[in-house]
Formats: sequence, structure tokens, C-alpha cells
Amino acid sequence: MSDTKTLAGQQRIEMLEVREAAAVARSSANLVYQWCQEKRLPHYRLGGRGRRGKILIREGDLLAFLESLKVSSQEADTETGERPGPAERQRISQPGQPSLQPAGGSVRVT
Repeated sequence: MSDTKTLAGQQRIEMLEVREAAAVARSSANLVYQWCQEKRLPHYRLGGRGRRGKILIREGDLLAFLESLKVSSQEADTETGERPGPAERQRISQPGQPSLQPAGGSVRVT
């Protein structure tokens, strides 16, 4: 379980194990391990690598990392291209021209 640890007697820091960090992030432990391996998520490695070592993550570091992953609605539109509006989805296709048809709640090019 997580423990509130005292670091050099100065302040109390909430340290999370990988499974606890995964629960906070609502992701898998494997994804948290990947973030640590890629050095995207600050962490402490106690002991050796692999099964003999232990990874601890400061709760504040995890929350800051998750905040850095936040995508605003404007960024989402520029990353994926603007989503077609209702008029575009209902457009009648012309022969030889691709049309956009709604399929199960998503837009598919046919």
C-alpha cells in the first residue's frame, strides 16, 4: 500500500507503488511501467532492475504528468483534422467522389 514517507525529516511525501499509480491514472500497471521506462514519468527505483527492484512514484509527480497529457478541444481538432459537421455527413455522394457516412457513431470514409 501507499505510505506517507518523510524525506530527510523535512516534508511528508505520498509515494505510490506502480499499481496504485495505475489506479490513480485509471490505466494499467504496464502503461505506468512503460512511462517509467521511457523516462516520461519521474520515479524512484529502489534496489535492482526487474522483479527485485521497486518503483515508487510521488503522487504530485504523477498528477503533474497526467496534467501534461491533457489535450484541449482545439488541440484535438488540429491533431485529427476538423470533424465534419452534420451537413457534411449528410452530403449526397456523387459518382467517383468519396462521401462521408456516419457508421456506429463515428465517421467513416467510403
